[in-house]
Amino acid sequence: MPLVRIIALVAWLIALALPAPALATLDANVGFSQLTYVCPSPFEIDFAWPPAANAVSYSLQLVGPQDPASNGGLTGTYLRQFGTIEVANANVNTASVSLARPSIGPGSLVLSWQVMTVGAHGYTGILPVQQAVQVPVPCSKNTLSVTH
Repeated sequence: MPLVRIIALVAWLIALALPAPALATLDANVGFSQLTYVCPSPFEIDFAWPPAANAVSYSLQLVGPQDPASNGGLTGTYLRQFGTIEVANANVNTASVSLARPSIGPGSLVLSWQVMTVGAHGYTGILPVQQAVQVPVPCSKNTLSVTH
């Protein structure tokens, strides 16, 4: 038997002898929410979402644009697994952001947002369409309406 086959056989036998890795715990019982917003002023956005069953907290995330030089000065924690910037993570159902007008530039801007539920074992990683919104800036939406 060639040496390569012997090494492969030994590696395979060792792999069989090791315990199976534990599966990641999933929070399959965490419900969904619905993200809504109003704009008290053209450069302020107030977000709200109803509680979701079994959610431990909620993560408000900016999907894009992510450059603070062009998104109104918004910053936060970059979540590599989702490719978003987490602006808030807490057990609350509202959040507000104020934008720095000079960093938006002369034209208009559209900010993409999402709220992700967080269970006892972390982010759910699932995002139904009702948990995402597109916010035009300057914003003139001063009444709450659900469009999903």
